[in-house]
Amino acid sequence: MPSKFEAEDAIEQIVLLEKIQIGLKQSAEGKIVSMDDAKKRLKKWHTEEIEDLIDVIVAESRRDESKRSWDDVKKSLKKQREGR
Repeated sequence: MPSKFEAEDAIEQIVLLEKIQIGLKQSAEGKIVSMDDAKKRLKKWHTEEIEDLIDVIVAESRRDESKRSWDDVKKSLKKQREGR
């Protein structure tokens, strides 16, 4: 780790290492999916997420609130998903 770093960078590294440990544990316990299933899930998720994100961006641009933060956009996206 460099001598100077942002706290956020350290937190991201810790979270990444924790996720890797969880994944290794799940793998050791046999909690895995096939590569084909993983690709199908990712493709479905990716398609839905992209479509939702495009809808949010279009709606936000129509409202002309270009100064909204990314967190606000993600909150709007989450609300839309919950309404399904």
